[in-house]
Parts: sequence; C-alpha cells; structure tokens
Amino acid sequence: NRISLDDPVERHLSRWQLPASQFDNSQVTIRRLLSHTAGLNDGLGFADYEPGEQLPSLEESLTSPRASSGDEVSFAVQNLPGEEFIYSGGSYLILELLVEEVTGMTFAAYMQATFFAPLDMNRSGYSFIGEIENSAGSYDRDGEPAVLYNYASNAATAFSTSTADLSKFVMAQLPENQSNAILSQSTITNMRQP
Repeated sequence: NRISLDDPVERHLSRWQLPASQFDNSQVTIRRLLSHTAGLNDGLGFADYEPGEQLPSLEESLTSPRASSGDEVSFAVQNLPGEEFIYSGGSYLILELLVEEVTGMTFAAYMQATFFAPLDMNRSGYSFIGEIENSAGSYDRDGEPAVLYNYASNAATAFSTSTADLSKFVMAQLPENQSNAILSQSTITNMRQP
C-alpha cells in the first residue's frame, strides 16, 4: 500500500529521473511501465557483460544502458504515454529502481524476503549464473557450452531459478490458489487486466 499502480513513477524516485521530453512525464505510471505502454521506445534488450567485467550501478544503467544490439540507447518518453504497446526493457529497470526506493532494500534482497523465502524458493535469485552450484549453464546452437554472461538489470534479465522453484512462483500467481500468502486475490485479478 505504499504505491498505487496509477501513480506517476517520478513521484517515488529520487536517485534518477526521466529526462524532459515533449510529453508529460507525469503520465508515466507504474501500470504503464508494467504493461509497456509508458511511451518509452528504447526497445531495449540488455547486453551481456563478460564474467569478471564490472557491472554498472542501477543509476549508470539508467543513464547509459548497454543494448544487446550495440546501438546507443537512452530512456526517454518518446511517444504519448498510454497510447500504444511498445516493448521497453528500460521500463523494468525503472521499476527495479522504484522497488529499491520505496522499500529501502536492494531489488534482490526485496525479492528474496518477499517472494523467494516465503515460497520456499531456495534455488532462485540474481547471482551470476557462473557462480551457482549445479547450474545447467548456457549452450550455443550446436549444444556446446557457451560463455556465461552477467547482466546489469536484475528485474529484466538477471533472474535465475530451478524448474521446481519456477513452478512455485507460477503456482503463487494462479487465481485458484486460495492458500496464497504472497499475493491477494485482488492483486492476481489486477495482474490479468488488459
């Protein structure tokens, strides 16, 4: 109850703000960020970071994101918020910052305390996959082991889990799950609204 989905996201951010644009940034709501209708058109797929490469801070990623395309990308409102769906990986980076600012916790710590621990998801988190014991790793098109990359955006790209843990996460989001202590039925209903 600290936020409303229809709050302008800028109301809750102090560490970074959307740059000024021809559009009204106050129309960039949490709901619109979640549904890729906030008017951001970064189209961002986050780029890989080599093992051992220094990851940027959340604010550095918001200011100068590394795109998988190699193109120079920035986050700005470039279309009328609420007008249309335009994929924006940057929306989830902004939402990651929102979680940190509102809770006073890192995104990873918040997810651990609020979702993973209560759901008994013991093999889930945001650690570099190369450091996870008994990880399946990554493979190329020929089935050969591939480089294990690190990612700067936890909310958008860095989640790793086991199949068993993923099933617990999915089950917690089913409307039929009346014993769910994580999400209320009204939240689950809201998640399914167009």
